[in-house]
Amino acid sequence: MRRPLQLEQAGDWLKQVKVRFDAALEQTCGDRIRTARSDGGKDFGVVHVADGEVRLTVDVFKRVTWDQAQLATIAKRIDAAGESVEECIDIAYSISESRFQNWPSTLRTQFEAARTVKPGKPTYRLTPSEEV
Repeated sequence: MRRPLQLEQAGDWLKQVKVRFDAALEQTCGDRIRTARSDGGKDFGVVHVADGEVRLTVDVFKRVTWDQAQLATIAKRIDAAGESVEECIDIAYSISESRFQNWPSTLRTQFEAARTVKPGKPTYRLTPSEEV
């Protein structure tokens, strides 16, 4: 008797299929997609490409990251000039949980009032009863 796929395995398989499907679309329509982006002056966002009776919609999300060391240097310059750093830059402080747990209790106590612990997203795994 064939065992059912676990959801995790099925999810991994679907991700692999999607990667291959997206690669096939890029190979087939990549030139037309790039032309549509160029013609529309768009590096990001939605473009549409017609392929016979099919309309392909391609959406490229913009992901922005900032160099933290450079932002810290800029923030120091803004502060030194007497300007408000908070008006220019969103500042977020964080402490890794492993670092926090390894601190001596005297140091941890100082930070505990600023620490909130919330549950993360649950993960589920189904297994046949005989494997329990």
